[in-house]
Amino acid sequence: TAGNKLHHEESVSNDDGKRYRIEKVGEDMSLAQSVALTIQYAEGLIKEASQLDNGKVYAVYTFDRGAWYHNGDDALWSTGKTAKPGDAAENADHFAFLTVNEKLYLYSIGAGKFVVKSETAGSLKGENTWMYYATYSDTPTQTVELLPATNGNWFPFVVKLNVDGPNQLNITNEYSYPIIFWNDQADAGNQVRIEEIGTLDLSAVVAQIEAYQMDEEAKGGLQTLITEATTKNAYLENASLTAAINAAQAALDKVGATYDELMTAKTSLAAALNSALYVTEINGFSNNYVYTFVSKRGWMGADNTDGVISGTGA
Repeated sequence: TAGNKLHHEESVSNDDGKRYRIEKVGEDMSLAQSVALTIQYAEGLIKEASQLDNGKVYAVYTFDRGAWYHNGDDALWSTGKTAKPGDAAENADHFAFLTVNEKLYLYSIGAGKFVVKSETAGSLKGENTWMYYATYSDTPTQTVELLPATNGNWFPFVVKLNVDGPNQLNITNEYSYPIIFWNDQADAGNQVRIEEIGTLDLSAVVAQIEAYQMDEEAKGGLQTLITEATTKNAYLENASLTAAINAAQAALDKVGATYDELMTAKTSLAAALNSALYVTEINGFSNNYVYTFVSKRGWMGADNTDGVISGTGA
């Protein structure tokens, strides 16, 4: 504006309030058009995790280190590391944040896979062996969480994978590596802005997550029952129960075991355990065991103080 000058300071402060990025948004725009575009831009910005939608895709930007994107290999990259121009129209630059049964997953549209932490450190384009990097998985093995960025302003989130060790996605400014993990909610490489790009039918991916969750629940339930049965069979020494435990363990160890297979193994093991524990015939008693008597009204036992048999029920 004529007659005004920008204030100049001799000392430079790297404060968020003094750093700017100037973006070209159009040519020969009227004030009304400019205001409308500004409103549209603000509406596309995700400010709360609750705004994320399973039917929408997003672009993820950092302040000065580029946007996340799929580079075609097995790592998640940033445009700032490869000098690739950001392009909101490209699937490579699109991501989905999918919530299924109150768990959040990060999905790369370009890779067609879930974003996870690498199993080993320093195995991709890195000289420092401590660096884990963001890679992909066909299955949703790791959930994510959106943490608040420290003084993030327009870059309000830090994306954290729920795994051990370094687990916050970071674009380092020192190396030409892909996105790594570095825990610092005040680091500019961690702080991101999530912008809505458009809609996409991701119902098949959501169904895949639901199936995975069911399988994991079935595995957990079966493992708990195997542990219980094994503990009790240590004194029962029941041959039928031993066989059922072995069959259940084989189902649990089977690669690619289906939900139905796991639930069938659990049902069979539960039946074998009940058969070994409970006497159902008058000739089912053994001189090698001691027993408890249980009714719908409680346990029956002797009171050691007076020798009288009494019950725990009302």
